Amino acid sequence: ISIISQSGGLVHDSMTLCHMANLGINKLVSIGNKLVLDENYFLEYLISDPATDIIGLYLENIRDGRRLMDLAAGTAKPVVLLKANRSPESREIARFHTSALAGDDRIVDEAMKQAGIHRVESLKEMVDVFKVFSLKPLKGLRLAVIARSGGHAVLSADSAYHHGFTLASFSNQFFSMLSEKTRAGVIRRTNPVDLGDVFDLNVYLEITEKALQEDGVDGVLVVHSYAVGSDSGPTKRFISSTAGLSKTYEKPIIFCMIGHKEDWFAMREVTDFPIFMYVDEALTALRLSYTHFRNRTRAPGDHPRMIKYTEKSAATSRLSPGIMPVNEVFDLIRTYGLAVADYRIVKGMEDGLQAARAIGYPLALKTASPNVLHKTELGAVLLDIENEEMLVKAFQRIETGPYLIQRMAPSGCEMIIGGRNDSEFGPAILCGSGGIFVEVYNDVAVRVAPINEETARQMIEELKGAAILKGFRGRAPYVVESFARVLVNISRLLTEHPEIKSLDINPFILFTEGRDGVVVDARLEVK
Repeated sequence: ISIISQSGGLVHDSMTLCHMANLGINKLVSIGNKLVLDENYFLEYLISDPATDIIGLYLENIRDGRRLMDLAAGTAKPVVLLKANRSPESREIARFHTSALAGDDRIVDEAMKQAGIHRVESLKEMVDVFKVFSLKPLKGLRLAVIARSGGHAVLSADSAYHHGFTLASFSNQFFSMLSEKTRAGVIRRTNPVDLGDVFDLNVYLEITEKALQEDGVDGVLVVHSYAVGSDSGPTKRFISSTAGLSKTYEKPIIFCMIGHKEDWFAMREVTDFPIFMYVDEALTALRLSYTHFRNRTRAPGDHPRMIKYTEKSAATSRLSPGIMPVNEVFDLIRTYGLAVADYRIVKGMEDGLQAARAIGYPLALKTASPNVLHKTELGAVLLDIENEEMLVKAFQRIETGPYLIQRMAPSGCEMIIGGRNDSEFGPAILCGSGGIFVEVYNDVAVRVAPINEETARQMIEELKGAAILKGFRGRAPYVVESFARVLVNISRLLTEHPEIKSLDINPFILFTEGRDGVVVDARLEVK
């Protein structure tokens, strides 16, 4: 294990914790304020270092997020990140929905997932993850659970379910062997296996080996309790032999045990095989072993560096700084293939009445002032205007122009599409449930741009509202494939115009069969 840290104190503590966990440390790098060399220089070196198998990072800021992603995505070595400074920038929250929903830390989270970096919440969790990565990789989610008490068995099963594991199905041969080894015949033919009436620890080892031999078992969780004194010697042999079994069958064994004060360190130093105290923490770490295996065995086509757009928009000249007028925003996103509900920008009532005759009712009337941040809250949006009389009253209620008069879009599912330029990772894209409750629902998915259609579909699938989009309780599904293409187009816009600071398209209305979605409102700020 090699560790890069912005804190000298964290270097010391991580070394101490790894030593207590019987983990081997290779290189320790304290990079301080990164005045000359940053994390990416050392990460690149450690990736090429044959003496380094696992890499840990403690960072308070990220100098070049895209370079970090590229390096991590290009290595099979596990990279584990503990990132501090997680507070949102509250000054951005009032200006754009996207800035509130896709805060700096959320972008870090999603960027790390895209790059295959494993983010942890604490130094202790980092060490737990180091322990798991020192084991054989977990290639599936089917666990065998073996415990010495019923309580441990039930709690372990609950934890396995919580972390997305399944309890493996054992063969009849396994249960026949189990029946031969137990004394009172009270052990049920289930997983987890409760060995409460077995007192010979050699039998524990035989059952553990038999579980590893099962084709339907990807890993084994052993929860062990022992009596100090009489069980100490057999427990040491059990631990040592378990380490050998894991290597023989190339499957991970998670060994959980709460030791006694008198011999706890002696138990952990029997072999370099890691011992965990708590099942839940162990399975949290084990889930990352499966994630790492899956990441390294799938095609890397959805990583941002692998995505190259074959066409470019005609609107590639640099945009002018400031809040862009809404009609210019509409014109820009139209060049990227998005449909916009028919509209006109008018100075006053007379122009508005004439525009309404050309567009047709029903209509919406909104302020077109770029200085108004949240139109609904200020009463600067009036909807479902059915005739000229209602339109006149609407103009009287919204006293200052200019005005945007717009054809009411048919009813559909309101979504938000957002983008922002992150200081550490550059352009990022967001999609989610939209409308006036967008920040209440907080139902969004975020990625570092650019994205392709596969990634866009993954983002849509992550939403809590995905079931509604697919058609819920007999309702017709919305045109999700069209929405995925729209996300790719906005990703291209953000990539080709990195000067865009923030973008909100809200709402973007999705329809059912036969019609693509339409933009109703949009707001864009340029750096």
